[in-house]
Amino acid sequence: MKIRDKVKETGIVMALVFIVQVLLAGFYLLDLLSSGISLRSTPLPWQVRELMEIGGATGMLIGIFVSFYALAKARSRMLQLKSRMRVASSEFYDLVEDEFDGWNLSPKERDIAMFILKGLSNHEISQVTDKKEGTVKAQTNSLFRKAGVSNRSQFAFYFIEVLMQEPLVLHDDDTSVENGGTGR
Repeated sequence: MKIRDKVKETGIVMALVFIVQVLLAGFYLLDLLSSGISLRSTPLPWQVRELMEIGGATGMLIGIFVSFYALAKARSRMLQLKSRMRVASSEFYDLVEDEFDGWNLSPKERDIAMFILKGLSNHEISQVTDKKEGTVKAQTNSLFRKAGVSNRSQFAFYFIEVLMQEPLVLHDDDTSVENGGTGR
């Protein structure tokens, strides 16, 4: 089953539970108001009232269990995505380090490069590293020369290009574009 279908199915179940809960809350509210202001002249038979209260209690219990289940699934999915992000972040860092090695960057240039990839300006880098802005600019120019780019945008785009050249592997059904699969 595709993720989209699972989400749709879960959404339908949650909507049904919500509708039942709203109807039951309406019943209890109407019952409370009608007894308080005497709207109804003849009371409901006790059997009907008992069935409605049993149904209400059952609906609320189902709502609690469905809500707990949905919350547990969402938490599990969040933890799974967090784990995947850690792996992707680590792999990106390794890829960046490999490129830095290929460009023979000095440790100071590596620091500057990482700050640039994180989106810091020369002024912000100078504040973080306690260097003069002119020094940061000179190291940035040296870095760009070694990387074969002329500005920050090209520098960042370089890594996007490198990432896009990696084979696309989908882990849900082990189909990869590299192996002739469609990726779907």
